[in-house]
Amino acid sequence: MAPEVLYAIFIHLKCDIDTPFTHLLRVSWVCRYWRTVVLGRSSLWDSLSIISPKCSHIEMASLWLHRGRPMLVDIYLENNDSSARDAFSGLLSIVADHSSRLKSIAIVSTVDISVPRQYSRPLAPAKHLREVRINCANMTPTVRDYVVGFIQSSQLTSLVMSQLFAGMDGVSCITPSFATLLELVCGFDVHMTQILAELPAIRSLELDVFGASLGSALGEKEKVELPILELSITGNDESKCSFLRRVVCPQLETFRVNKGVDQTLKIDALSSFICASGRVLKGLYVTLGEDTPHRFKLRSLFRDLPALEILHLSCPGEVCWDRMHYEFLPNLTELHYGQQLPSSLGTVIALGLPTARLRSLRIDGPVVRFEETLKHLISTCSGLRALSITLCPNTHLAVFLSAISLCGTWDHLTTLCITVEDATSIIRHLLRFPWCLSSLRTLEIHSESIDIYRAQKLEEIRELKVEICGFNR
Repeated sequence: MAPEVLYAIFIHLKCDIDTPFTHLLRVSWVCRYWRTVVLGRSSLWDSLSIISPKCSHIEMASLWLHRGRPMLVDIYLENNDSSARDAFSGLLSIVADHSSRLKSIAIVSTVDISVPRQYSRPLAPAKHLREVRINCANMTPTVRDYVVGFIQSSQLTSLVMSQLFAGMDGVSCITPSFATLLELVCGFDVHMTQILAELPAIRSLELDVFGASLGSALGEKEKVELPILELSITGNDESKCSFLRRVVCPQLETFRVNKGVDQTLKIDALSSFICASGRVLKGLYVTLGEDTPHRFKLRSLFRDLPALEILHLSCPGEVCWDRMHYEFLPNLTELHYGQQLPSSLGTVIALGLPTARLRSLRIDGPVVRFEETLKHLISTCSGLRALSITLCPNTHLAVFLSAISLCGTWDHLTTLCITVEDATSIIRHLLRFPWCLSSLRTLEIHSESIDIYRAQKLEEIRELKVEICGFNR
């Protein structure tokens, strides 16, 4: 059998989710020819993934790593079974023996784990390690020391941890290893903000912040300047806003604030950060909470964002809008509004949007009395490519689609996504006037009631990708 054929078979064996590495080890024992083929292909030995390990896997994993020498390897270990705790600890010990060959390591466990004390530090420097992901239910001292040993790698570029060691003596010894770190994802104590100043190469931060209140925020002169391009933060409002008051990111291009931010003091912290860090900001994703002040003006978030291209905004319908919001956003190309619109907002958007540049518009909440305004919006947004809306039950769908057709924008619109209770009339309209789909390439219809026969007919339209969800049979 040709080596290429054998290699294809061995690749298939490696993809076995249950016991991928045991199959290849057995193959290497069949005959000298098979052994030569399987050991001569580095791609067969460059990764090891074990989920819910057994005690028998310890010796097999050791043999696997020995077979693959001297190639670098990616390792993924996961355990969700308390009865496999000993086997998991044994695998961690085996990995420590081969630390100098690691390219990446991921350790995921929903149960408590431990490491034999003699293996609490890797036996050799993990000098080739680029990526570390640690997500453990409980960090015992030996596991913590084990992790620190891997983090002390001069080539580390990505670190994902359930929690960065707050108040840990080892912080001072691992920070020199962060000199090449590009990405950090972790639970983060706000009181450790100063450590971020020791990350000269950092470009992406995703933090679940905790441990501070607005009253403990540092002063302006103590702010930490970060060279990051992407920032995403979650956590309680006090911790998020305390963190934002402590940092400034002049090169920031993408900013995400997950979970609601409300109340004037907290919004002021968010607004001040955006104003100080938003000169080159291109993507802004913000969720405002239900307690946002009724008279709050969203323009305070958009005061100085000349480069903003993508805005994803979710806020209560009572928040005051006016056309001034968008005059600060001359380059906006994508707008995603994540909640129900006030009944008067349609006209406001139509008047205030930078319509010539807008390419994508998505409105998640039901649109109230929006037919004529949307018709005007689409007629003025000559470059609109993607439209996603949720319509109220009383919306006349056929009238709505006719309005879109008459606007003449089907020549540009390539993606249409509509969510509605009953989509029968929309499908009937598209089947009656198929020329409306002349340039449409993707159509998504989310509905609780759809005529299955007409839906199948619509799917038969040539070159149209149709996704219809939730229809009744």
